[in-house]
Amino acid sequence: MGNGRWNNWYSIWLDSKKEFHQIDTLIEQLKTNPQNRRMIINLWQIPYLDTGALYPCVFNSCWDVTDGKLNCMLTIRSNDFTFRKSI
Repeated sequence: MGNGRWNNWYSIWLDSKKEFHQIDTLIEQLKTNPQNRRMIINLWQIPYLDTGALYPCVFNSCWDVTDGKLNCMLTIRSNDFTFRKSI
């Protein structure tokens, strides 16, 4: 299953070519251990970082299940949304 873009990760720092399926692992953990703190998907596409105009704005997601509801927290490097506080 999964999207090859984010699901097939290979070690680029080690000599081995160990493949890691992030999305498959996340789905399995959601089913079997929904309180696991390791349910993270890294969205960096390391081989393509130097070819884009900017680094990705959203680059990480953390998942958990609380009170039977799926929660996702995104880590955002930058965005175009402006917060406004009335004085």
